[in-house]
Amino acid sequence: MIKRCYNQKCLLKDNTYRGYSVCDEWLNFQNFGEWYDENYYEVPNEVMDLDKDILYKGNKIYSPDNCVFVPHSVNSLIIKCDKYRGNLPIGVLFHKRDKIYQASCSNMKKEIFLGYYDNKIDAFNVYKKYKEELIKKIADKYKCMILNNLYTMLYNYSVEITN
Repeated sequence: MIKRCYNQKCLLKDNTYRGYSVCDEWLNFQNFGEWYDENYYEVPNEVMDLDKDILYKGNKIYSPDNCVFVPHSVNSLIIKCDKYRGNLPIGVLFHKRDKIYQASCSNMKKEIFLGYYDNKIDAFNVYKKYKEELIKKIADKYKCMILNNLYTMLYNYSVEITN
């Protein structure tokens, strides 16, 4: 968390966390450790991630009010890869040769082809529908293993074209 936000070598290598920060309280390791001990839980056969923006989309501050532990496989459903898609909406690729847009989505195991479309908005809308249904299905699968506020957020998650 500290390294991601403040280590210049990390920020130069991957600027994803540029502008992100850790609250003053957590800059003291004992305070973070106390929060960790009170909030950490495990899900069988999962690596747990500390996440700062799954509960509050767009949040850039690691803090007790914003963070939650989430199974890595669930967290990976929400992660976006801006540096790989360029200016296209999430879930959309453009094939230059054929001048057509493709919608696809990872379902935690493999990339799922969702079809070809004449424009990026139609491709995005197909992706959005698939992704939101997938997240609901995964939320239901993990319902008894994750925190209620995380389940609620996942179940109500809305994919935006700006994601």
